[in-house]
Amino acid sequence: MAVEVFAPVTPEHFYEAVLDVRGFPAWVPGVRRVEALSGEGKIGMAFEWEVSFLGFWRWVVSVLEEAVAPLNLRWSYDGPVEGWGE
Repeated sequence: MAVEVFAPVTPEHFYEAVLDVRGFPAWVPGVRRVEALSGEGKIGMAFEWEVSFLGFWRWVVSVLEEAVAPLNLRWSYDGPVEGWGE
């Protein structure tokens, strides 16, 4: 699945918003809560998302794998779905 987002902000502001996982519930549909488990804001950061998946609330664990400001963030995730996002 691919998602494109148009945001009328600078790449730096967008990068910071996406790196701030605790702020996801305010702007990511289907995310109710995010908890940082370790390494907040840097490579290796682990966090849990409470997300709506097919109408059910589930927890997904993610790890920030790559962070190249302001161009790229990549994380892996494991739970009811597995994979990675960039």
